[in-house]
Amino acid sequence: MSNDELLTDDYVAGLLAQDAKDCSLKYSAMGMEAFRDNKKPSTMPKPNTRFLRHIIKDTDTHNKALLAKEAAESKARLQDLEHAEEIKRRKTNPNAKDIRRRQMGDIQAILGGRTGRRGNDDDWGRSTRRDKDDGKDRHER
Repeated sequence: MSNDELLTDDYVAGLLAQDAKDCSLKYSAMGMEAFRDNKKPSTMPKPNTRFLRHIIKDTDTHNKALLAKEAAESKARLQDLEHAEEIKRRKTNPNAKDIRRRQMGDIQAILGGRTGRRGNDDDWGRSTRRDKDDGKDRHER
């Protein structure tokens, strides 16, 4: 068909009929396989498997870190809740040790003793340098 000829309806209908006839023959011989395009293009690039492996590995480690963080937070919340429940239980239903500790604290407060715990301070009987100097400032000599 040259550029001078116009595409008429009859000509286009004939082309379509010929194409349908060819497709019908292919279908009757091969079935649906005739219309599948199994050929991969030769210019298809290879996947970057190293990059993909690293992405998957990084994603897995990130997810594991998130799970560990959530587990730690959950454990901390559970311990806080248990601690709060223990404090509440002690206030509402104290045992003998709690009662004795509270009474001893009250007695010490009345007598003017130390109200706090001693901790590691064993300096009760020791005198300080200021006591030895009788309160004099070192610079007044």
